[in-house]
Amino acid sequence: MTDTAIGEAGWCCLNGIGRALVSLIPSDWEFSPVSVNWVSDTNSMQTVDIGNYWTPESVETLLRDAPAPLDSWRRLEKLAKARCIELVFAADAFASLKGHPFVSGATHRLLLFVLDTLNRFKSCFASDGRLTAEGHEVYRDFFTGKRRRWGSWRPVLRCVGQREAPVRAGNDIQAPEEYR
Repeated sequence: MTDTAIGEAGWCCLNGIGRALVSLIPSDWEFSPVSVNWVSDTNSMQTVDIGNYWTPESVETLLRDAPAPLDSWRRLEKLAKARCIELVFAADAFASLKGHPFVSGATHRLLLFVLDTLNRFKSCFASDGRLTAEGHEVYRDFFTGKRRRWGSWRPVLRCVGQREAPVRAGNDIQAPEEYR
C-alpha cells in the first residue's frame, strides 16, 4: 500500500465515495482502520477512518458484501434520484447521456461527488433561509475562489496511522489526478 493509495481512499471517503484498503501480508499495514486527516487551506481538519483488509478471508468478505458497481446510465439515474433526495431532477435530466458509452469513472465523479455535494449543500439552510455553518463550509470549499470549478479542487491529505511507521507525521499527499 502506498501513501498515494491511502490519500486517494481518504479523499474519496470524505467526499462520499466508498473506498477500502487492501494490504499484502506481511507488511507494516496489518491494522485497521487507517486514519486519514484532510487539512484544508484554512487549516481546518477532518478525519476519516478507512477499513483495511489483509487476510484472504476478509478481502473475500469485503468483495462479496460490496454493492454491485454501476454499469449503465439508467442505473446511475435511479441511484442518483434515490440517493440525492434533496435535489429535484427534471424529467429529462439524464436524457443527454443516452446513446453515449457508459463510463464508470464519470459516474463516480457525477453522482458520488458533484450530485452528492449539491445534495449536501441543499440541506445546509436553516429555517430562516440562511446558510448553516456546514453550508458556509460547503460553499467556501466548492463554489468560491480557485475551487469554484469542480475540477480545480485540490485537497491535501495528511495520513496518520495507528503506528508510527511507515506513515510519517506531516506527510502531505495530493489528491489523485482524476479528482483535481
